[in-house]
Amino acid sequence: LLSDEVTPGISLANNALKGSIPPNIGSLLPDYIEGLDLSNNRFSGQIPSSFANLTSLRFLGLDRNKLKGSIPSTFSNLTSLVGFNVSYNHLSGKIPQVVPFTTFDVSSYQGNAGFAALRSRHAPHKLASNLSYHYASTQDLHKSNIVLCVALPSRWVELVVVQVQ
Repeated sequence: LLSDEVTPGISLANNALKGSIPPNIGSLLPDYIEGLDLSNNRFSGQIPSSFANLTSLRFLGLDRNKLKGSIPSTFSNLTSLVGFNVSYNHLSGKIPQVVPFTTFDVSSYQGNAGFAALRSRHAPHKLASNLSYHYASTQDLHKSNIVLCVALPSRWVELVVVQVQ
């Protein structure tokens, strides 16, 4: 499951950085970057639409800042995203109703009082419940454990054990 490949990414999380994220950030970073974590800082202002230039981006963490406005419509270009978090900002408007944004659970968006009502399909723990349902419907698993290996952008591995009843 894991390889020796290095995932190109940048983490500036937890650094008390403040001010606006540069509007041209998508032109300043290499287009092959796969992970960018700017979470838990003091960034303010709008989310730059130029992030959409980073089409190889698989993870974007903007949570726990002071960002306002909406998720730019240009983000529909970010089709490689598998991880996205804008929780606990001051965002408003609608969550984009395009993949991949419709696949992320509510925890990616929570804590933004101005967001239009979160859709019911953004249910927490969606992956685990869907996976256990899929396996339970195709195999006779009685009190078995299913182990999921999830490769995170920094190449950490998280093991999640789901008990099937």
